[in-house]
Amino acid sequence: MRERSEEFRELWRTHRVHAPGHRRKTLAHPDLGRVRVNCDVLAVPEDDQQIVFVTADPGTPSARALRHLARVSPARERETPERAPQ
Repeated sequence: MRERSEEFRELWRTHRVHAPGHRRKTLAHPDLGRVRVNCDVLAVPEDDQQIVFVTADPGTPSARALRHLARVSPARERETPERAPQ
């Protein structure tokens, strides 16, 4: 891949290739500003899938921002009584 892909060579050179696990990321939200989150990735090898859990440290401004986003999510507005989560 290094021979054919400049993007891959750059990722390989900078070691930005990671296995699933725990990471911290800072997101730039247009209304809420910087939101620091924890990303925990679990592999599901039978399906060649990954499950990503995005959380924030309890009691932080980032945790409050995630709660706010959960309340105002457009997906919640589209829920109808028959489609609401159980």
